[in-house]
Amino acid sequence: MRKITWFIVITLYLFFTPSKVRSQENFLIDSSVEYNINTQGISTVTHNITLENAISTLYATSYSLSLSGIEPQNPRAYKDSTPLNIIEKKSDTGVDLEVKLDEPVVGKGKSQTFSVVFED
Repeated sequence: MRKITWFIVITLYLFFTPSKVRSQENFLIDSSVEYNINTQGISTVTHNITLENAISTLYATSYSLSLSGIEPQNPRAYKDSTPLNIIEKKSDTGVDLEVKLDEPVVGKGKSQTFSVVFED
């Protein structure tokens, strides 16, 4: 009887616990990258990203850009000219730049465009 009770509790927990959506099939992503190198050899990297909702029941509240082999300096993000919050997470495999989208766009086919900029 105990095993059945634990099974039910664990099943209900997993069923009702929200999880992050990491599936690309729920969003369409269009991205371009610009590299500008100044006379001192410092490059400014700009990722221009358009994130479109592929379904009507989900919307993005953040976007994560994973970088490998790069040590980004002075990372920042903008939507139009408005700064967005960005969190830098370093790991053994690289750096993740998580952009917080402060005004989520709701509805299938709705999109938002923002930029992630850093020096390398």
